[in-house]
Amino acid sequence: VVALGTTRESLEASLKSAIKSSEIKEGEIGQSGPNGNWGCGIHLCTEDVTSKDGRDGVVSLVKKLSKEVPFRVLVHAMGYSTGNGCRPLIETTQEDLQGMEVATVLSPLLLTQALLPCYGPPDRFHSNRVLMFVKETSRRTEKAKGIYSIGEAALRSMVKLLREELAMRSPAVLVGTVQPVDIAEDPKNTVMIGHRDPLLSVVLASFVSWACVDADGNQFDKGIDIYDRTHHRHWAAEFKKKKQF
Repeated sequence: VVALGTTRESLEASLKSAIKSSEIKEGEIGQSGPNGNWGCGIHLCTEDVTSKDGRDGVVSLVKKLSKEVPFRVLVHAMGYSTGNGCRPLIETTQEDLQGMEVATVLSPLLLTQALLPCYGPPDRFHSNRVLMFVKETSRRTEKAKGIYSIGEAALRSMVKLLREELAMRSPAVLVGTVQPVDIAEDPKNTVMIGHRDPLLSVVLASFVSWACVDADGNQFDKGIDIYDRTHHRHWAAEFKKKKQF
């Protein structure tokens, strides 16, 4: 697993937060180098994917790691918060718009382009995949999301185009989506952005892992909703038992 972020500190904070709510003991975690193995098979990468040099750095690391394990899945974990991206449009600045474009269009598209040559040939058990966080069926904008609604619309269009183009490549790459959800390690003390209670990050991580690795290709390619109960038996039983989901 290659965890990509802007700083090592932010990546480590996110990983420690997820590990805190999982069964992994923090003592099992190792650390090395800025782009080294963080432990548990996780490699941190702080390259700037908005620049060609940064994307080349990501490609270099993926190529190195894929000599031992085939590269199969790219996850674009783009999100939004209640910050500048959610201001009214009439108050939006050029910097806000450019930031939205980078997060929702430029970064996922250019990084996907750069990593396409790294995918290996699919086999009977595994298919190559790209996963993006966006609700494909949304047909209305939400005032509370501000310009993020514009970014969502652009991302939905990009997903549809990539899905058609990458299906015809050799090797083929499936493009799937999952609906964004609110995440919090203390759901009781968190202000919700959406209409459901926030989830623990370990719950979302388990769902995404199942979607990327074990979900049927036809199911993945059509978009998967974490709240669809038809697939909960595959990954959510333990969380439901603990009343975490």
